[in-house]
Amino acid sequence: GEYDVPLVLQDRTFRRDGSFKFRDSHDDVLGEVFLVNGRPMPVLEVANRKYRFRILNASNSRGYQLALSTGEPLIQVASDQGLLSAPTPSAKIPLWTAERADVVVDFSKYPVGTRVVLGDRQDDADPAGAAPLMAFDVTREEADDSSLPAMFRPIQRILPVPGTIEREFALEFDFDRQLWQINGKVFDPNRIDVKPRLGDTEIWTFRNLSNVTHPMHVHLVRFQVLDRDGLPPSPNEMGWKDTVRVGQGEVVRVAMTFEGHTGRYMFHCHNLAHEDHSMMGQMKVVD
Repeated sequence: GEYDVPLVLQDRTFRRDGSFKFRDSHDDVLGEVFLVNGRPMPVLEVANRKYRFRILNASNSRGYQLALSTGEPLIQVASDQGLLSAPTPSAKIPLWTAERADVVVDFSKYPVGTRVVLGDRQDDADPAGAAPLMAFDVTREEADDSSLPAMFRPIQRILPVPGTIEREFALEFDFDRQLWQINGKVFDPNRIDVKPRLGDTEIWTFRNLSNVTHPMHVHLVRFQVLDRDGLPPSPNEMGWKDTVRVGQGEVVRVAMTFEGHTGRYMFHCHNLAHEDHSMMGQMKVVD
């Protein structure tokens, strides 16, 4: 009901007449104004109880580090493709383009009259310096019969076995053509890059050879993050996902099983400036 609220994050630049001002570029396209559900710095009046916020990063290029102005952790309960195995408190939650995170905020900790700000906190050294995205004003008292369990459903991890097909995708920029590429190739709609077999489990390694972050998205499947630079993923990334952040110079491995359908599907960077400038590939799932 009213305690379950979608929040769509975007950043946009406007002309003086209020129309969008867009810059076509292969570089990150960052807006000057933060929007939540299409409004700049909205304020939501809340009761002093728990709320669930379903957050989508729908920006063109911007990644966020979501945090509360009070310093209280955000309790993440779900990621791109459903619930985590348990509620996960985080001082800040990284959310790159197309990633989703469901969080619970318990406003019963704050007296009526308190304003809590959700912000983009890029700098750990300055928690107070977060760029504000929206505000929650605690305006009333209400009973709360909801509860947050200690555990949800367990998530069975995909464990690689000998013989598992592995593929590697190098992410880099072609300075001669001013285009993004995967494994040295720009997008060609007439080319099939990989042919997974229906029912197979594969491990895909994304190796970022560039100096910017790439949120990599694979159509059709959900996947699990195996590791980042050889280290286990954070608890926030232990659920089912379809988009994964690959930071500057990072190597990220994910595991997926091809289920349900054969046919042609995309995989690509979900930074729209990169995707629109050729950082895409095609797979054909075959029997």
